[in-house]
Parts: sequence; structure tokens; C-alpha cells
Amino acid sequence: NTIKLLKVWKKAFNHRISSFALELLVIRAFEAANKVPNGIDKQVLMTLNYIATQLNSINLKDPGNAKINVASKLSSHQKTELETACRKLANRIEAAEPAWQKYFPFSPHKY
Repeated sequence: NTIKLLKVWKKAFNHRISSFALELLVIRAFEAANKVPNGIDKQVLMTLNYIATQLNSINLKDPGNAKINVASKLSSHQKTELETACRKLANRIEAAEPAWQKYFPFSPHKY
């Protein structure tokens, strides 16, 4: 569900990252967590914080071809924009701004 919600966010706010790269980032965030929190809101927050702090240094190997670093396909400008967007959304979630629907306006079942 975290992947679905972040894909909705990506599409709704025109974030320039491939769905595949976003999926790998979510998976990596879950793998890196000492303990995955309960609740989709906490899992999304964990993932956003992970992306915001790790994107510039992460090496995302393509599972189908380990020679390909998917993260290297993002420019430094794209990485900075995504880090900033993740940090801002994480801050808003932590501050308990109203309604997740403000950030995720579409049904995740479509993605």
C-alpha cells in the first residue's frame, strides 16, 4: 500500500521519478528499517524520511540487471527536488495537517 500511495502522490504532483525507481526506494526503505512501523501513515512517513535522507547516496541496483544503478538515471536536480518534496510531505504528516486526501487525491486502487 505504501508503494500505491506514493505512486498516487508522484502522479498527482508530477514528481519526475519513474514508478520503478519509486518502487525500489520503498522496498529499500523497508529493508533498511530496524523495525517497520505499524500503520500506513507511519510506513509512508518512514519511507519519505528515508528517501529525503538517502536519495543522493543510494545505489539502487536493478533486480533484473545488477549492472544498472536505477538511481543514477536521476539528475542531481531531480534528486534535490524529490528530496525536498519528501521532506515537506513528511513534515506535514508529522504536523498532522488534515486529510491524507489532500496529498493523495486519487484512489490507490487505480495504480
